[in-house]
Amino acid sequence: MYTLKDIAGYEQEKEKLKEIIEMFKNYHQYKKKGVTLSKGLILSGQPGVGKTLFARVLANEINAPFYYLDGSKMSGVFGIYKINKMFKKAYKNAPAVIFIDELNSFIGDDFYETDTTQKNLSALLKLIDGIEKKEGVFVIGATSDKETLDRAILRSGRMDKHICISNPNYESRKAIFNYYLEKVEVEKQILNINEIIKSTNDFTPADIKTLVNEAALEALYLEEELTDEILLSSMRKIKNQDIERLVSDDFSYYAYHDLAHMIVSKTLTSKYDSISIKYDDMLLGNSSIKYMIEEDDDDEDEYQLNNDFVKSLSKEDILNYITILLAPKALEEIKYKTNYMKSKDDIAYAIKLLYQAFDAGLFGFAYTTVYHYAYDFKFSHDNMKKVEDAKTEILEKQYTLALEIIKNNLDVIEKLYKKLIETKSLSKMEIEQILKNNDKY
Repeated sequence: MYTLKDIAGYEQEKEKLKEIIEMFKNYHQYKKKGVTLSKGLILSGQPGVGKTLFARVLANEINAPFYYLDGSKMSGVFGIYKINKMFKKAYKNAPAVIFIDELNSFIGDDFYETDTTQKNLSALLKLIDGIEKKEGVFVIGATSDKETLDRAILRSGRMDKHICISNPNYESRKAIFNYYLEKVEVEKQILNINEIIKSTNDFTPADIKTLVNEAALEALYLEEELTDEILLSSMRKIKNQDIERLVSDDFSYYAYHDLAHMIVSKTLTSKYDSISIKYDDMLLGNSSIKYMIEEDDDDEDEYQLNNDFVKSLSKEDILNYITILLAPKALEEIKYKTNYMKSKDDIAYAIKLLYQAFDAGLFGFAYTTVYHYAYDFKFSHDNMKKVEDAKTEILEKQYTLALEIIKNNLDVIEKLYKKLIETKSLSKMEIEQILKNNDKY
């Protein structure tokens, strides 16, 4: 018997559900006062977010009979016969709840309408709001996309209530993790699940349930306590769907690329994030770089500097971020004994950042290169050369610093690389553990 306590997290969504539960608990009082109750609710959200759980909780909380129908299996005359029969039972035992899963499959949507789905829709409308004014049956429809449903089913007085259940936010994921960890009876105090929670922002509650269950099974098999490492391993299996591939040259390069960003950022700013390398989407794994770069609407230039972020930087910040941006090029020179074109975007960002800093006067007015038509500022060739020489000197100085940091941390980078290639992602917590085992950190 599921109750509201079995829905971990989702506080706002539960409040909406509580309103409906109170409405039904006071069903007879409302009826005496002439108030018409709502006929139905749409639960929308992707598979695994808990639509069926919400429906069962509602039925259990109001102590009402619960009838389940799979919309994908109710086609043709048989479907209409079955739903008529179920509504007849529900009205006889009112108040009752009918849950129609895969509602789009049963009544169609904007992209999928057939003669069968149109007939199903007409039958459902008559049962919910036909000539015979029957009350006491609350219909819940589950769909992945409410907006594509026929307007007739959503109009006021029919299935006009709506709860959108999206992927859980951080707080909800934390509550869901704790809920399932209690179910498997583990010592939660030995776990540090905060980093795992941060790494599962695309997980549904069903994914989290599977993660905890798989990790618990693994711990039992190994005859060990459930640890962070086992949880992280289970998380990766779900994310990667157990697919193992050979490490390509590009994959290897981008692993080193992001580790270079990370180790220099850690050294200079102590700001870094989890690293995730995907075969089809090479991602920047360092938070300081991700925030600096944003997508550009212009097709000719996919990415550009995030101006709002750049404006908040000091001169020291600028120099640090230039060093971080030049880190992969430094690693190329040390690791591969040559230079490639693969770091050209990072170099371009570093130069853009430096030019903006000069234009903003962070390096002194003598080096300001802004040409403003209103004031007709002009520079001599000697002064322009002086400015360009100053920029080149700064870039070379910061590149030398990046080389030095990379050289001093090659052993750490190799350890991180080996783990990253094996797991395809490194959480901040795992990075910290590896760094702690090194004398430099």
